[in-house]
Amino acid sequence: MRVGRICHFGCVLLLFVPAIAACATSSKKPPADPVAEKNQSLEARAAEKPDDARARYDLGNAYFDLRRYDDARAAYTRATEIDPAFADAYTNLGLVYRIQGDLNSSIASYRKALSLAPADTVTRKNLIVALQSANQLPAAAEQLKVLSTQTPDDVAVTRQLAASMMQIENFSEAESAYARILAKTPSEPDSWYALGVCQIAQNKREAAVASWKRVVSLDRDHAKAHAALAEAYIQSGDYDRAWLSVRETQRVGGYIDPKLVGRLQELSGRTGPE
Repeated sequence: MRVGRICHFGCVLLLFVPAIAACATSSKKPPADPVAEKNQSLEARAAEKPDDARARYDLGNAYFDLRRYDDARAAYTRATEIDPAFADAYTNLGLVYRIQGDLNSSIASYRKALSLAPADTVTRKNLIVALQSANQLPAAAEQLKVLSTQTPDDVAVTRQLAASMMQIENFSEAESAYARILAKTPSEPDSWYALGVCQIAQNKREAAVASWKRVVSLDRDHAKAHAALAEAYIQSGDYDRAWLSVRETQRVGGYIDPKLVGRLQELSGRTGPE
């Protein structure tokens, strides 16, 4: 976000003075409000320079800080009319639109800003939030893919990309993202588990089993990994290992589908592990 925030911290002084002193000072003017003075100065500058895009932009920032969003929107809009290449003004305009619930206009403003400044990762992050809020998940995932390329060392962005790709069931891209995460942080059980989910969705059973075995080597009590292994072993006909995984899932209090257990009992010809 491009808008600057100003926080004011004040204190109250309790002055115990004679009543006559209070009367003597009662005619003093109250202290000036620095925020009001600043806004008046910005408004005066914008009035004096009606074709100054920067003056309108700065005024929009001041209005934004005061939550005068209609005024901020008008100021940013005027800045873009004066200077159609003013990327930061489009970014802040997009933010105001998002706050006011106009997601389509917000997305359009962010896209315009990025067309002018494609390397701007702050605007791209704002666009992703707006797209997700508008439930435009494939478009958000594509923007995350671009952002991940722009910020290859940001594991948090790669993690968000992986989750987004899984959400739209693009398991190949999600697998690639989780692989990049694990190359940097190889001791994350949950990332290994998610990697296995991506792999099993692509019928890569052996790779998925290897990923889930890595999970339980890092976290013996990872119930979801044990349950996933149980199902994978059933599919491959390895009923002994399937029963061991069922038992481990139950040991840690995890959920195992009763239908899965019933199927294993039927296929293995026994009611539990030997």
